[in-house]
Amino acid sequence: MKPIRSNELEFWVNYIREEFNDKKSSIDTEISMEAQRVADKKKQSFPKLCGVEKDLKNLEQAIKKYEAFVSSKQATENKLLSEKQAIAQQIGVKLNRISKSRGWKDHHDNNIKFGDTSKEDVDWFVSQLDEVCYDEAKRHVRKNHTLYNQMNDLQKNCKVIVHTGSDINSTVKTLKDQMKKADINLAVPQELLRIACK
Repeated sequence: MKPIRSNELEFWVNYIREEFNDKKSSIDTEISMEAQRVADKKKQSFPKLCGVEKDLKNLEQAIKKYEAFVSSKQATENKLLSEKQAIAQQIGVKLNRISKSRGWKDHHDNNIKFGDTSKEDVDWFVSQLDEVCYDEAKRHVRKNHTLYNQMNDLQKNCKVIVHTGSDINSTVKTLKDQMKKADINLAVPQELLRIACK
């Protein structure tokens, strides 16, 4: 029985890490593409799902009214501006509540905060909803991706296999079988390790 030497152990640990990182990156790309597909399907209905579809239409109408009367009397301008801000604030309050319950702040890179009165146009709200719609879709796809959810366990198993102290031949054979479950091909020349072919 030939034990694994420290330099071989280091090589296998690094090799496992690199292979699993490559595979995770590939899976993340696959998940991102699938999440984008799901988000694209859902984004039209997402404002309705969040209960702000009618509010966004009201906001769009309020903005049109405001812009049409911008040059008229100061009193009309102030009234419509106030109405626009009230609707935007109402949408912001609703979406902030939904954001807390759906965990958008925990998962969204920008840590968005709805209800900013400086960002009270429909396009801004829709773009933010598109972002969180995509994030939700990605979390859903990732949660249901079988191999992605097995990757950590498979990688741990490979580390345990390398650290068992078994001989190099059985270690590499067992490692190869385990990595195959992660759809990672362990290309080891059999002549170098003198692994008996089946």
